Amino acid sequence: MLVIAREFAERTQAELAQFLGVSQGTVSKIEENLIVVTDEMLKKFSTFFNRPASFFCQFPDYSLSLEGHFRKKASLTKQILKRANSRMNIERLQINHLVKNCSLNFADPPFCDPDEFVGGPKEIAQAIRKHLQIPNGPVLNLVEVVEKCGCIVRFIDFGTLKIDGFAVLSGANVPIIFINKAFPADRRRLTLAHEFGHVIMHRGLVRPNMDEEAFTFAGEFLMPEKEIKSSLYPLNLEKLARLKLKWKVSMAAILQHAKRMGAVNDRYYRYMCSLLSKNGYSKQEPYESNIETEKPKLLTSIFRHFKETLDYSIEDMSELIFASEEEVKSLARPNHDRFIIVE
Repeated sequence: MLVIAREFAERTQAELAQFLGVSQGTVSKIEENLIVVTDEMLKKFSTFFNRPASFFCQFPDYSLSLEGHFRKKASLTKQILKRANSRMNIERLQINHLVKNCSLNFADPPFCDPDEFVGGPKEIAQAIRKHLQIPNGPVLNLVEVVEKCGCIVRFIDFGTLKIDGFAVLSGANVPIIFINKAFPADRRRLTLAHEFGHVIMHRGLVRPNMDEEAFTFAGEFLMPEKEIKSSLYPLNLEKLARLKLKWKVSMAAILQHAKRMGAVNDRYYRYMCSLLSKNGYSKQEPYESNIETEKPKLLTSIFRHFKETLDYSIEDMSELIFASEEEVKSLARPNHDRFIIVE
């Protein structure tokens, strides 16, 4: 836990060693569990990292390696990735404590092995839409759909634009999908559908082309081929903009989906990509403000359950999830609404 706290705070072993008044080698041995941590050390850890001492006494019974599904750029630096991993690991631990100690029943997301479907991810997306009774047309509130399937959605600040999202199971086997809140709503929707595809198709599986399978699932789930393909001819910037407003997905994502369906060939796809770039749409597309931001609610509902049903105070919540009161508030009000534990 010391490593996670240090990487999240972006502090080095040398800095921590100086604060503790020990050698860097001693800090390294502490992190490798080669030295028994004293109560005095715990107090100093708490002061240095601004975390309750109990945080450093956790012993998770599952791996913290975050073996999940990342949507990120290859150029992401190790330092930024470490901080992102530590942020998600901390929240994963906190959410796991919440899930294990509440009396709520969580839906179990369907699992569909792509090898068992002739049509692969595309057929799976169609089956999931049918299973969830989603009517024809765009998915009106994707966050609500994903949360009804038992996934906890978290919009967080990764501190970089090189990470879009990440899906991982909590220790209580509840999927958590982290989405970069720095992106506009249309891009968040594609990322969420992509990570949802990983949850549906790849839990516990390691197979080639998983990322492409997730993109195929996301495209078909958000924009079913039988409904959108006929409207792609002819495809130009004006048409892409109109389709974006209807399907609430970025112009770039619609273009990629069109290529995936065979509605445009490679040459025309490259031409349209150049037009998007020439008009500055690769950085900021038009009509971003027209796509409503969808708000996660499941985690807030869990906190409300602790407050209203289990009679927990903010101090109780802080002790339960080994977090500072500030972190409890951050988890409990993901939409910047009033904190539901404290009136």
